[in-house]
Amino acid sequence: MRRFPFPIFAILLIGIAAILQQCGKSKPAIQGPAPDLILATAGEEAVRVQDFMIAFQESHSFDSIIVETQTAIPLVIDQIVQTLLFERDLAKKARAASLDQTNEFRREHGKTVDDELYQKVLLEEVLKDIDIRDRDLKNFYEENKDGLYIQSDTNQLIIRGIYVNFGEERSKEEARAIAEKAHAEIAGGKSFLEAAQQYSDAPAHLRGKENTYHLGAFDPVIAQRLESIQDGEITDVFELKNRFFLFKRERFIEPEYLPFDQVKNQILRTMTEEKSQAGIYMLTRNLRDKHNLFSNPGWLDDPESHEENAIILTVPGVYELTLSEFLEMARQLQKWTALEQKNYLDFLGNKALCLAEARSRGWSEEDVAPAVAYWDQKRLAQNYILAEMDQQVNLTEEKMRDFYQKNASHFQTPPRYDISRMFFSIRLTPAMPFYQKKILMLNAQAKSTAAWEAMKEGMSFDDAAAQYAQSEDVIVTVANLKDIALSDLGPQDRSFIAPSEGPALQAGEISEPKEIFNLSKERYGYEIFYVRKITPPRSMSYEEAREIIGQRVAQAQSQNLRRQLKTEFLAQNQVELNADGVQAVTDYLAVLVKRPDWQPDIARYEDPAL
Repeated sequence: MRRFPFPIFAILLIGIAAILQQCGKSKPAIQGPAPDLILATAGEEAVRVQDFMIAFQESHSFDSIIVETQTAIPLVIDQIVQTLLFERDLAKKARAASLDQTNEFRREHGKTVDDELYQKVLLEEVLKDIDIRDRDLKNFYEENKDGLYIQSDTNQLIIRGIYVNFGEERSKEEARAIAEKAHAEIAGGKSFLEAAQQYSDAPAHLRGKENTYHLGAFDPVIAQRLESIQDGEITDVFELKNRFFLFKRERFIEPEYLPFDQVKNQILRTMTEEKSQAGIYMLTRNLRDKHNLFSNPGWLDDPESHEENAIILTVPGVYELTLSEFLEMARQLQKWTALEQKNYLDFLGNKALCLAEARSRGWSEEDVAPAVAYWDQKRLAQNYILAEMDQQVNLTEEKMRDFYQKNASHFQTPPRYDISRMFFSIRLTPAMPFYQKKILMLNAQAKSTAAWEAMKEGMSFDDAAAQYAQSEDVIVTVANLKDIALSDLGPQDRSFIAPSEGPALQAGEISEPKEIFNLSKERYGYEIFYVRKITPPRSMSYEEAREIIGQRVAQAQSQNLRRQLKTEFLAQNQVELNADGVQAVTDYLAVLVKRPDWQPDIARYEDPAL
């Protein structure tokens, strides 16, 4: 057997060891500041790094510090530190007044424990294990660059077009003859631009003008013809949507790709999100049989046909939810469509399963005590403010009734609406480039516009919903909202019914399609509203107005009192930040903000043993 000289053999061993180490390498340890490091003081009170880290992950997202981290993070530190010290002071006063002994506080405390146990299961079983390597990012880029990472000004067709309408003013045969004549003259040597200016029904200033389109942005009928010809050629005459078309393909701009380094962070966020979702799906799928989840999402297609008190979701011994309770929760969160409600029901089911798993492992409040303590402090601080407000604001029954009688004409019930919504939605991913988002939104716009035009011409809303619900790239969902006030809707939805400029929709009217691009709710597409019925306002009774009077006074007084108490506290307690602590926290969060797959590392500060 041939023997390698020792230096070469050693080098090979070192190389092999390095490869094996890389292949089996676990997530790198991130150096974070010590939990007991003092971050800020106010008199004898101190905020440790652990206190801050718990508050940050419970009340903030990394998106709040993603830009200019060396500036943004210290500002967040200062804000959180002041709030922690202020709320700690109020919580002490609340406990002295036994506000932590009320049934309401204990009930909310129990809900917080359940929420934290649910999150602990996800953290331990899914989120902590996510670690994405550079080679994974590169592989993702290579596999998806043709679909996701093309430069926005490439992969385009430069075209000219002619269209001839038919309908009331011109017969189909006459329109075809005009289009065919234009085609024949172009084939005989006439310029496309000259023919377009002579025969096209487009506005005069647009006839024969060059237009640039991304591949995929065309109607499939048009795309098929344009992709079947070469640069400089023209299509045959073809019919589409009450028009005859012909196009000239001037030239095609070949695709160029975005550099890997430019999209690397986008890919990292996308892969982290996908791995999180996949991991949670597999976890909860395995827990369904183990903990005997029972759910009836089919009821949401026709909830009125089922008893309100029927159980729609249960994990025996852990969680139970009636249909009426669920619908009220969904209504408060503005989940109107059956699809939105089913997704929410699925979320609640997964949450119940994780809670059942936590309890089966013997986990209890002690295992999530630091996070629970944070929320207890926040809740007690608010309860103290409300208790103080009750003492300062003597809103007697006599005063409320007198206020109502003097202002009775102003107390009217809001108009109540029966509304149907048709939503043409698309699916986007964080790494999807702008031009591809634009293409998908154009498809949704075209489909919603076609449905709207069909309804303008006499098609019923329900028929349009059924006809336009079938599509490969656009998902069409319909929600029927009954007996709601405009205040029940979000600001954007309200603008569909009652825009700030122009008249509000009346019964029987349909809104034009409007774009929805809601990042926080991940809703993208176009939506149409149809007002089926409006119940006009009426005068409120005193009993109805009484609740509104109390809520308005309480809300205003609560906000004012909180600002006043915080100002007084900060005036009496000078908050001093520890520069070394601030820099240590800033450096740590600046690392995590760039690595979403490593962000669960911050959860170690919630360890009760620290």
